[in-house]
Amino acid sequence: MAETPTKDPKEEGDDNEATTSSPAKKGKEYQFREGLVVPDSVDPTLVTGDMVDMLNQLSDEKVNAALETYDTQIKLRGSEIRSPRNYLRGILKGLTGGHPGKYGLPNGVVIPASITKELLEEGELLDILKTMSVRDINSCFRDFEEQTKRKNKKSEEIRNKHGYLLGIIKSGSPFNLPQGVNVPSSISLTMLKGEILETLQGLPAVNINVAFAEYDDMVQRKADSIRSRFGYLLGIVKRVKKNFDEEAAEHVASQQQKAASPSKNGKGQSPAKGNNGAGTEGAAEGTGKGDPSETLNLVTESFAKVTNELVTERQARTSLENKVKQSENQREETNQKILRLMQELAVEKETRERSAMEVQRLRKDLAFERTLREAAEEKVQLLEQGRAQLQSSPGKGTEQVQKLQLDLSIERGLREKTEKLLRTAEGRIEELNQEVITLQNKKSPFANLLNTTDASNELPPSLAGLSELVSMADFDPETMTFKVKETGTTS
Repeated sequence: MAETPTKDPKEEGDDNEATTSSPAKKGKEYQFREGLVVPDSVDPTLVTGDMVDMLNQLSDEKVNAALETYDTQIKLRGSEIRSPRNYLRGILKGLTGGHPGKYGLPNGVVIPASITKELLEEGELLDILKTMSVRDINSCFRDFEEQTKRKNKKSEEIRNKHGYLLGIIKSGSPFNLPQGVNVPSSISLTMLKGEILETLQGLPAVNINVAFAEYDDMVQRKADSIRSRFGYLLGIVKRVKKNFDEEAAEHVASQQQKAASPSKNGKGQSPAKGNNGAGTEGAAEGTGKGDPSETLNLVTESFAKVTNELVTERQARTSLENKVKQSENQREETNQKILRLMQELAVEKETRERSAMEVQRLRKDLAFERTLREAAEEKVQLLEQGRAQLQSSPGKGTEQVQKLQLDLSIERGLREKTEKLLRTAEGRIEELNQEVITLQNKKSPFANLLNTTDASNELPPSLAGLSELVSMADFDPETMTFKVKETGTTS
């Protein structure tokens, strides 16, 4: 057995004192700001360039948490981390969100419509948000958006929005969850409390993401049938925690079993009977394989693969749903266009029918006025003949001549009135012809139907009566005008 060297209590106390004070000394030595605790595994020479800006954007609490996370991962994974500087950069980037975005907030923050510029710039709100991570800011904004929509549905209004949002921010964060946890929009910040939060804090980020993804998937599928979302999420988290504990226990048991079963060497002797305590060292190494940190890494890797597959499947499903929605939107737009064209066609058809009826009525009025005009002309001719006869026979009385002159003046007045009505009717017909030409210039869908000379081209049932109206109105398809028939001669 190899002897283990013992330390003097005084020397051991000195070492503990040096270890305790080393972070503070290290921070001062490399000019870190006061309040930061730098672990021994963190080489301050790694913090250069944009990483210094990231540190300046974070509070002391968040910087210490990031350095502690880095120290833990370095101790657990060791040589597995190829680039410690990039690993530390990734941790800091997860807290800051990368480069500053809108209003000085970390890049990746989604500002909903309910949060205005005036609300963000009011009081100390913006300064508090700049010290938070992207995940916490988006969670607070999402919770505020949900509360605002819920109030609007109940016809209520949040009077002091600044105080309301500030209360959500101060009460909702931090949750002490591991880095890498993605909280979906279906999980409100108010749900991360009590037994759910305690159970989540005992799980790695991969398992938490699996539980959140399963809950989000089930909410999207059957949101109406879930009575208590808090209880539903708690059940999923407990089941994931139980599976994680069982797998971890099985892995530890298998490692301990391997360590407890000695393997014989080539001479048929167990390593425990070897020289210089080699068997003891082998047993110690076998026991070391059952380290919970190694178990956690193995389980985390397995769950990471499952999570990646689940995320890939969800992305494919989301892409398919987006394509379906896009197709439905295009179909709806097409239906709207068809409906709009049908309405325009109905309006134009109604206009043409009114024009045809107006032409028919004017034709009847014109024929009647022409009949009156012809009758008046015949009567005038008779009066002229009577006047001529009276003038040729001076023996007849003067009273009869005056009577005939009075009748003649009346007939002339009727004739002038009839001519005036005829001119008015002809002017109206000319206006209707101009309207028809205007409709033709607008490229009406009836133009092709009216201009065609092919007898085999039949009109659709909805336009079957249009040809009859056009023929009744003496409509000329070649000139696209209404013609006036001359039924009599004018003097």
